[in-house]
Amino acid sequence: MRKTTLWTLAILFAAVAARAEQSVNATRSVAADATISIENVVGSLTIIGSDETELRVTGTMGDDVEELEISGDADELSIEVVIPDDDNWQGKRKVGADLEIRVPRGVSLEVESVSASIDISGVSGAIEAGSVSGAVTVAGGSSDVEVESVSGAVSVTGGSGSIVAESVSGAVVLEGVAGDIEATTVSGTIKVDAGAVDDVELESVAGSIYFKGRLTDGTLDIESHSGNVEVLLPADLGAEFELESFSGRIENAFGPAARRSDRYEPGVSVEFSTGSGSADVSIETFSGNIVLKKY
Repeated sequence: MRKTTLWTLAILFAAVAARAEQSVNATRSVAADATISIENVVGSLTIIGSDETELRVTGTMGDDVEELEISGDADELSIEVVIPDDDNWQGKRKVGADLEIRVPRGVSLEVESVSASIDISGVSGAIEAGSVSGAVTVAGGSSDVEVESVSGAVSVTGGSGSIVAESVSGAVVLEGVAGDIEATTVSGTIKVDAGAVDDVELESVAGSIYFKGRLTDGTLDIESHSGNVEVLLPADLGAEFELESFSGRIENAFGPAARRSDRYEPGVSVEFSTGSGSADVSIETFSGNIVLKKY
């Protein structure tokens, strides 16, 4: 009898759960270079670039979602998960949407969320993506990427143009990127493992910074307030170097040892050049160590 009751409850729970979600399966014709904007407050967004000639949206939405609004034309399309216009949705598990959106590879994306994660792959057009408390991940060969999250991690793999990545309290990870790079975080770490780069600017207030890459004739500017900085550069790099730490040590594989900046203050610094000196490297930390290595 107990077994029968459990089976009955399981069937009832499954029925309620089924009613609590709405299935999504929608397609639209879009141009190969269309601009597509996507907005989802809660849940997840998975966006995949492919060789298909149309846009397809699949997934599920909570029963409190009013509608999935798709508007615009083949050149400019907007997708929005519309939630009730009040504060009652907050804390409800089923109010958001978990969507997979397949798009032509060459489109440009503008993606926004509040507490939904964003995962983008295979898109070669320009990408702008931001979330308040969700992670943002971009993978592929996009030429221009701008991603940000307030309290989530940010990750970009394979970008090759202008890469801008920001997080307030999350880690920033850039791998296989090239071109111009700008990465900032307040209380997270920054890790950049790059190819050939031109101008690079990395800044963290309370986190460590790691950089590895082939610097051309551009600039590498790194600043950390209370974190360590580790930098790996090609052994044959020609550059003007300026390294400074107020209360940390400096390990320098490219040139002379650092010396006290002032006899009355604890800071150490060193300036030198290698090869043609065509690039500029500036590394500064207030209370962290600087380690400069060759590879």
